[in-house]
Amino acid sequence: MATKKPAAKKTVKKTVKKAAPAPKAKPIAKKAAPAKPAPKRTVAKKQPAKAGAAKKSSAGKRAYIMHVTESVLPQVHPHVVPPTGRTPAVFKGLPAHLQPVKVEDGRVYMTPDSHTDLPSLIEMQLQSYRWFLTEGLKELLEEITPITDFSTKKMELRILGHTFDAPKYDPATCRRRNLSYEAVMKGHVQLINKETGEIKEQDVFLGSIPLMTENGTFIVGGIERVVVHQLVRSPGVFFSKMTDVTKYHAAKIIPKRGVWLEIETDRKGIIACKIDRKRKIPITQLLRVFGYDTDDKILSLFADVTKDKDFILNTLEKDSARTVEDAYQSIYRRIRPGDLATPENAKQLIDGLFFDFKKYDMGTIARYKLNRRFKTNVPSDEEHRVFQVKDFTEILRELVRLNNGEGIADDIDHLSNRRVRSVGELVQNKYRVGLVRTERIVKDRMTVMDQET
Repeated sequence: MATKKPAAKKTVKKTVKKAAPAPKAKPIAKKAAPAKPAPKRTVAKKQPAKAGAAKKSSAGKRAYIMHVTESVLPQVHPHVVPPTGRTPAVFKGLPAHLQPVKVEDGRVYMTPDSHTDLPSLIEMQLQSYRWFLTEGLKELLEEITPITDFSTKKMELRILGHTFDAPKYDPATCRRRNLSYEAVMKGHVQLINKETGEIKEQDVFLGSIPLMTENGTFIVGGIERVVVHQLVRSPGVFFSKMTDVTKYHAAKIIPKRGVWLEIETDRKGIIACKIDRKRKIPITQLLRVFGYDTDDKILSLFADVTKDKDFILNTLEKDSARTVEDAYQSIYRRIRPGDLATPENAKQLIDGLFFDFKKYDMGTIARYKLNRRFKTNVPSDEEHRVFQVKDFTEILRELVRLNNGEGIADDIDHLSNRRVRSVGELVQNKYRVGLVRTERIVKDRMTVMDQET
């Protein structure tokens, strides 16, 4: 009997031990139960997000359709074309000499020549942009070439040419897909390491250039746009009467790119000029820095045009600078007041303003007009399109003649003193701004980069 009792205790303990894991299994089942609806809630949250996205896409499509409908609105009232061979009713009752000679394909011909070709009204647009893609871009790239670092001793970059890749899509596809009709422009670049003599050449990406369609338009984002011509003041020299002293005259030298020179005559007969609308400078100071260093040389320039009143002598008496160095410093103080004026700094500034082609360009049109006015034959190349001292002296001589009552002033509003700035030139000016920024970035990177890389 003693052996049976411990056996019974063992069975009781075993049953207790077996019953213990049973309640542990129940909470596991309870925890698993709420885990099932959790993914259902997340799915329910995602569904309204998809519906909202569908609404946005449909709204975008509607806006696009509305834009297309706006583009076809002018076709709502088309021009009524009369049928072939039928004379329009407007000619009924008119005399015989006012009747049309022929009616063909809805067109009325009043002369026997029925095959007159109409000129292309967009030919100027097409030729101008064709010039930009060939000659205009070439001029811009040659202006910034070569690009060197600030010390001009380490690196040098030269652009040797440019090419265009074929456009990916035609104009019709660009309109349909809301794309821009453009082509990738690449430049053939040569990098020279001046210290090691190493030369590298490769093609680099210079940007995407918009292309013009056969209708003279550009497609930007699927929309056709047009660049309108501008009627601007032509570069060159213009003579006009002074507003306060009508018996005296003024002159303006307007370059294609660079500072303007405004020459005026005051009541006392003193001729002064403004460089880029700064303070007035006696004209004799500019003559000194341009090579006429003595008073005798300056007076000899105007000996044959001086009459009763000597304007140049009055200006010399007013001028405080007697040497070339004094003239340089006086001009520098008026252009940059507050800076330290030395002859070296002043000479560097004036040479950069007037004799650096990157900063000053009279342009071919101004060069042509100056040659025609003063009967000269100066070539229109890069060397002679900067400021010319001979032109400056001729302008001053003409101004003295006008002050003496000889000749007639120009009409600034006359169409002969205006010119049309076409699409090629307008795009060229905008592209020049981007190239100047690119040149500055390249110089900065050349200065700080490691030459081995």
